[in-house]
Amino acid sequence: MYPKLFTIPQFQFFKYKIGPIVIYSWGTLVALGFLIGILLAMRWAKREDIDPDHVLNVSVWSIISGILGARIVYVIKYWNAYKGNPISILQLWDGGLIFFGGFFAATIVVLIYLWRHKIPYWKFLDVITPSIAIGSSIGRIGCFLNGCCYGYETPLLWGVKFPNIYGYRHATELYYTIAFLIVFVYLLRVKNRKTFDGEVATNFFVYYSLAFFIVEIFRDNPRNFLYLTGSQTVSLLLIAFGIYAYRRRKSGLPLLPQSCPLYRKISAEPKVKKNKR
Repeated sequence: MYPKLFTIPQFQFFKYKIGPIVIYSWGTLVALGFLIGILLAMRWAKREDIDPDHVLNVSVWSIISGILGARIVYVIKYWNAYKGNPISILQLWDGGLIFFGGFFAATIVVLIYLWRHKIPYWKFLDVITPSIAIGSSIGRIGCFLNGCCYGYETPLLWGVKFPNIYGYRHATELYYTIAFLIVFVYLLRVKNRKTFDGEVATNFFVYYSLAFFIVEIFRDNPRNFLYLTGSQTVSLLLIAFGIYAYRRRKSGLPLLPQSCPLYRKISAEPKVKKNKR
């Protein structure tokens, strides 16, 4: 594996010595995935008459909250590995994020932002969800280079030997990359033919989660109830939510029934805030 892409040797800057600076593969690929996703979403936002600055603002807040959420959930799950050396919690370059922890944290922050700025939720989510798929696809290459998130041992020809790990393993990081790339292409097709706001986003919840669930079958992760990983359990919940939300949106119905006390606050779409540009 190649956890370090390259190292910039120590150099002199005026009277200060700087370096050596190590460029890590995981952080670089994750950053690249974010950048490509953000640029695509900003481009699509213009076509939907949404201020691209909102995409940029949401991206910054979701990146911060997503990383914090993913790290917090990971540390809680594997606390025994950190309690002896709490400073290692900050060593993100060594890996150690749980995707759905970051996903839910970022989702909450995004929805709060959209509510405050009176931006239609589903229309905006249709813009950014394909970007999440392609960004995740690229970011998982960083996981592969870092040598984390590998799968079970396999006799198949494409098994990969990871450092300090016994036997040849499923390269589940690359399985994620391929699966999410397929989801991205599918979402673009839905986006170009969509008939109602929320069609892309609800398909994202279903098929992105389905891709996650399938790849997790080969992932060397702890199994819990019904021999499912924690991520698989969350994936099933998101698939169910996506199917439910798709049917409600396609029928022109609000996400929640009118009898629900939270109907007015959550289901009612905010008025469109016109682009001042």
